[in-house]
This record gives sequence, structure tokens and C-alpha cells, in this order.
Amino acid sequence: MSSICGLPTASRLPGCVELRGLVGSPEESQIHIRAEYDFHARVHMMVGGAWDCPISLLTATQSPAMSDANSVRIIETIALGLNTLWRTLQISGHLICGQDCNLTDDDGGATTTTSPSCACSCPIVDEIYNSGNLTASFAYDLMDSTGLWSMIDTLCDWCLDYNETSGKYEFSGTMTGSTQEEELTILFTLLTCHPGHVSQMGTPLAGPNDPLFWPIHGAFERVIDYLRLTGNTTHDCAVVDSCTSSAENRKIRWDYDDDPLCVPMLVNGTQQIGQGWHDILPFSGFLGDESSHDYSNEELWQLFDPLNPRLTYIYDSFDWEHCHEEEE
Repeated sequence: MSSICGLPTASRLPGCVELRGLVGSPEESQIHIRAEYDFHARVHMMVGGAWDCPISLLTATQSPAMSDANSVRIIETIALGLNTLWRTLQISGHLICGQDCNLTDDDGGATTTTSPSCACSCPIVDEIYNSGNLTASFAYDLMDSTGLWSMIDTLCDWCLDYNETSGKYEFSGTMTGSTQEEELTILFTLLTCHPGHVSQMGTPLAGPNDPLFWPIHGAFERVIDYLRLTGNTTHDCAVVDSCTSSAENRKIRWDYDDDPLCVPMLVNGTQQIGQGWHDILPFSGFLGDESSHDYSNEELWQLFDPLNPRLTYIYDSFDWEHCHEEEE
């Protein structure tokens, strides 16, 4: 396993427990969440890792306020999703990364440290922190306004509690307003504002350079194909009535269309890219298709039907024998 910002990864890789949760999800959005956060993001960081982080997680777990077993577990679990948190903060506009990245020395050779032109930071947070005025209250509000609290809650459903009285998130097992609570909040604010040197496997675009990228991602399609072949998706039902969800006839709904927040993006003023059943995605020309139009989610779903004879590949099995052995 790798280390993440100085903290060795002690967690196990996702396995049969996570697989059962994925297969048992009742809706497409839940399948996506479990695949993305129980498997995908965690595996990328566990295998790839990050180093040279300005904020050391190892040092944090050795501090008096965060050295207890509960805090260490929270820190490591959230660290496994740091790539997602960094992306969330960058999308919000607070995390700014240099666009003139140069990792060569004056002689043209590769350097071993990240040059200033490659460093990312949150200018507003840094200014307040350097003046000695960074408070837990400010850190909380920043994490709230940028969606970091919500993302952490998605990454780890046991790491946070929501206080109905105060209307705020709290780290599980900590006292409201305690030094421990405040230091954890400031820690994750500074950590998400200062990514270190992230491995190729730990990033969304460079990941394919790692050979492990390919079997990991193929595994997700294998699960979806398994669900489709067992008739567990509403969009594979020939008769509408047979798609009714029930305890005996569990079906997975493509529920993105039910979400009012699921609004497609407009590209060039017309094309819609989104998660809706009829939304368009920027893909075309698969399997020799000569049409230049981009596929909708519906068309891609039909194209990658595991029973489509045009597919150039099949999975040799849909049996996870090691999971059966664990049950025995």
C-alpha cells in the first residue's frame, strides 16, 4: 500500500462487503455512489498515494488532540478520498493550481521536488492562516460553502454526525466546540487547500498510465453486466409491468431523472451533457458506428448491453468465488 501525505495506509482494499452493498443498491444513483466512493476513489488513493504534502497527516495523528484511535480512523478514512476533496475544492474556485507547471531543473533534468509553478493553494485561506487568524469557525464555513462537508459525508457515512439543533456537521465521537473538533476542522481545511505530489494513479486524468487502472475499471462494468443479465435493471425490461420493484422482483431504477438538481450542462448553447436518460454524452463512433452524432445515456446503455452481438468482448464469468467462501 502507499502512503497519503505521510500517513501509511493501513486500511484494507475494498472487497466482498463493498461488493454486496454495490450489488444490493436499489437505484442507479446509489450504484454510482457506492462504485465511486466505496471502490473507485479509495482504490486510486490507496494504490497511488500522495507525498510532499505541506500538511503531514502522520504529524497530525501524533498531536495530543488527534492521536486517539477514533480521530486516527477518521483521518485515514477521509484521506482515502482526498483526490475527490481536492477536485471538489478546485471546482469551487478556492483551490488554485499553477498552470505553468515545470518539473525540470536548470539543466533540463527531472527534479525530485514539486516546483512552485506546480503548487496548489487557497490564497484566501493562506492569507488568513499566515496572519494567525484562521479559526475553526471560518474553516467550517469554507467547507460548508464549497460542499466539502457534504462530500466527506458521502465518502464516509460514519465519519460525521449532523447536529439537528445547530444545523451543522460534527466529527463522530467528538464534543461540539472541543479542541479535537476544531483541530480536525482546521486540519482538513488546510489539507484540502494544499495537495502534495499526487501519483498518476491518484489523479483522474493520468490514472490510465498505471497498468492497474484497467482491470479496476473493467471490474465495474462486470458488476453492471451481472445485474443486467439477472434482469435487475428497469431499462432491460421488455414489459413495463415487469419492472415494478418488489421484494421478489428487485429492479434498479435510473433515478437521475427524478432529481431536480440533475440539470444537464449546455454545450455550444444546445447540446445537453448530463446524467438523465436522454441526456447526451461526448462519445460517438463506437463499434464502427459511422454516425457522427454523440450518444445519449439511453443509446450507450443499449450499445453496451452484454447480450449485444456487436460487442467485441465478453466477461468469462460473473462469479466472485472468494466472496462465497467468506460466507461459508
